Amino acid sequence: MVNVFGIRDNPISDYASFVTSCINVHDPQIKERVECDLTEGVLWLDLLVQLNPSFVYGNSIDALVDSKPHIKARWRSTCAGWRNTQSKKAKRPR
Repeated sequence: MVNVFGIRDNPISDYASFVTSCINVHDPQIKERVECDLTEGVLWLDLLVQLNPSFVYGNSIDALVDSKPHIKARWRSTCAGWRNTQSKKAKRPR
């Protein structure tokens, strides 16, 4: 299952790095306020999770790929590489 709360963190982190790299405030009072506001997250909204009441489960991605022979081989090689990367990350000691 996908962690929807984790999905938000990478783009927010990237955006925060971009924004802070463009800010160069010389006045100490203004600089303190800007840094405080950025730390509090005023530029990025809280995560919004919505549920779709008309959602219907369908086939798995693998079943959909199996029904499209022209993309099946490419999907399998891409997916295998991704799964290997994920399993290596999971095995790393923390």
